Amino acid sequence: PIPTKGITPYKRGEKKRSARDKSYLPFDESELNAIFEPSRFNALTKPHEYWVPILGLFTGARIDELAQLRLKDVRTEGEYTVLEISHTDETSTKNVASERTTPLHRDVLALGFLEYVADVKKVAGAKARLFPYLLETVHGFADVPSEAFARHLKAVGVKDGRKVFHSFRSTLNNELTKAGVPEQARNELLGHAHDSTNVVHYAGRLKPERLYSE
Repeated sequence: PIPTKGITPYKRGEKKRSARDKSYLPFDESELNAIFEPSRFNALTKPHEYWVPILGLFTGARIDELAQLRLKDVRTEGEYTVLEISHTDETSTKNVASERTTPLHRDVLALGFLEYVADVKKVAGAKARLFPYLLETVHGFADVPSEAFARHLKAVGVKDGRKVFHSFRSTLNNELTKAGVPEQARNELLGHAHDSTNVVHYAGRLKPERLYSE
């Protein structure tokens, strides 16, 4: 056991202020336009360079959650295609709240995502990961995608140190909030813990069709 585990030099209020000051900023519209500018973005040659940012924007998933996905984590539930983000012997999540079923937006499917999944299945087999060539390190499978996205940000002129892949989570949360999406739905889409006792103990998880409609 580590003797200092759980000990912090901050008082409660100071800890919250510190987290706020160090939190990642959302991308603004001009930065999103630069990141996904068609001629440059469509020229990316590796699957993770293309699909991981798109999935990050539309799901708010963490980069390690996306990089570790298996083909079987992309499935159909009713009329919706969903990503199953779970904690298993082969995958991990930040905490219990991070385990979730996230419906994919029709725009992601329109880009050919399911065709990519089918290609990987044909080449690597049904038990493969979504990006089967990524190697696992002590940080999971996210090292290569993370470095690739950092290079892409620099190339398109986004150089603020507080704007990184994780900024997609802030971006999506901000847009959902401005659109009036209820907190429970936002929490479940992003894998945030619920603060409300009513939600935690009584409400239960929202169905994919409800999350999709939101």
